[in-house]
Amino acid sequence: ARSAAWAEARGGRPLFSSSPVAAYGFGDSRSAPAVWSDDRSTGVFFGELYGPQSDTSGERRSSAEMPSDHGSVAAAVYAEHGAVGFQRLNGIFCATAWDKQRQILVLFRDASCAHPLYWMQAEGWAAAATRLDLLVDLPEVTKGVGEPGLAEYLRFLDVSPPNTIYSGISSLEPGVPAAFSGKNLEYPTPGAGPSKRPREAANRHRTDASFRASVDALDEALQHSVAERLNTTGPTGISLSGGVDSSLLCAIGKSLARDRITAFTLGFNDEGFDESNTARALAGHFGVAHRSYVYSLEEYAQRFADFVSRIDLPFADPAGLPTLMFFEDCRQHTDILLDGTGADTLVGIMPARHTRIATQYVARIPRAVRRFIGGLLARLPVASDYAAIWDFDTPEDLLIRWKGWKREEIEALCGTKVSLDHTRFFRLYQAFSSDAHFERYSALLGNLPDDRVHQAADLTGLKVRFPYWDRRVEAVIANLPRRFRFTEEEPKRLLRAVLARYAPQALWDLPKHGLDFPFLALLKHNDYQLVRDYLSPQRLQKFDIVAPNMVTEYVEAFIAGNDELAFRIWALVVLFGWLKHHYAAT
Repeated sequence: ARSAAWAEARGGRPLFSSSPVAAYGFGDSRSAPAVWSDDRSTGVFFGELYGPQSDTSGERRSSAEMPSDHGSVAAAVYAEHGAVGFQRLNGIFCATAWDKQRQILVLFRDASCAHPLYWMQAEGWAAAATRLDLLVDLPEVTKGVGEPGLAEYLRFLDVSPPNTIYSGISSLEPGVPAAFSGKNLEYPTPGAGPSKRPREAANRHRTDASFRASVDALDEALQHSVAERLNTTGPTGISLSGGVDSSLLCAIGKSLARDRITAFTLGFNDEGFDESNTARALAGHFGVAHRSYVYSLEEYAQRFADFVSRIDLPFADPAGLPTLMFFEDCRQHTDILLDGTGADTLVGIMPARHTRIATQYVARIPRAVRRFIGGLLARLPVASDYAAIWDFDTPEDLLIRWKGWKREEIEALCGTKVSLDHTRFFRLYQAFSSDAHFERYSALLGNLPDDRVHQAADLTGLKVRFPYWDRRVEAVIANLPRRFRFTEEEPKRLLRAVLARYAPQALWDLPKHGLDFPFLALLKHNDYQLVRDYLSPQRLQKFDIVAPNMVTEYVEAFIAGNDELAFRIWALVVLFGWLKHHYAAT
């Protein structure tokens, strides 16, 4: 009752009330969820569905044969299949349903993680929300930075489900339904893990389909997926980086929508990071309009405070700030943007050879011996590049994408013992055998947070759609042998073969480094202004979550020229910038 009064005082719109559950909506009508109610359940659906959905027997039916609104689709699926029915839906969404017969609250978010769903439980009541700030502002909720979430952020530069930066607040596991009956939130399988693992192991011996037939099938499935995600009332934007994934979407979009496609590219002034020339050449070949955006360091510096004040949760993906600015400009020209996220996990990816050796063999050697050998190699100029293969804490560290704070450093920063076994990354890593390099790395890559994309989409109102996250596209690739999807000589072999049908290989078969952002230059900009402002001794002491003296020592070393500390400093700058706007220190 107190939460309901709080919601109404905050301007929340009542969505439904079915004692003992009530739902409220915040924000403008553009983000309004769909609500349903029938004899079985009352619920809220937030997101989008695409193409054919499952009927009551599990078969696929066209959109025209299913209810026209998403709330009715969710209600029909839940009525027939219960909570697992949500797993049948093809889209990006989250949903909550009050089961009137069983008296349980069901929560679900799809495996893409595009829509967040946070969860907290107090004495005698519980709440879920799509915005983290809403939960921590509820009455009787104590806002506090949790040690496990803080440690995870410092190590990975982000926090993955089921954890958040706050104590007592969880992020719902994606892809698996959860139920609350008044005591505890429960998943169908205890410790249910990520659902985005590749299916290589189950189909290891499937080699019956010819490669050409597989290319045909994938081309057809992607055409359907793109067609269902095009803007039906105006132009469709495509985020075109010049890589295989986005170029293929642009090619197919052009073949379907012709003059209603605009390619958007995020460029950089630093030639070592900029790939806009490749994107421009591809857009010219496809004959689509092309807009490229490049921002100066001064523009990034001016927008940093706005960025950390608006994001829902702290994440230090270096590309987060430029993605937000890029999406804001895209939003001026289109409501819909197609994005190539998901392709890497779909076809799979192999880690570097030295990483495979270290994971499978070097990790068996006692840590003290490894560190000794690594120290020796580090002092030899001709062998220093091999030091990292030997000097690591745990084998999991070898596949972490950014050089965040090491576990021993986090323990010194936070003044407590640190274990990362609770993190999604470690749990997923440990689910694979030491020699399952391809399967493990593909799964890890697919389960790393994409907060830069999802947060920027939410903040700008741009509807970002992911054609590679489609049930039919997944089904085509899931049954193929690895050699069709990936070889050492030709990564993304299947996608490359489809793209070759639309564009000459010379246009797109170029070295790629992914979306990278020169954040080091931003940290140094204007005499390290961001570093000095957000990591001042006064600010560090105010929040009192890490050892101020230790941070100050690292800051001084970084300003003195130790660029190896860049990711550590960037993580703290983003964190304390976010805390300033989202967290009231006590």
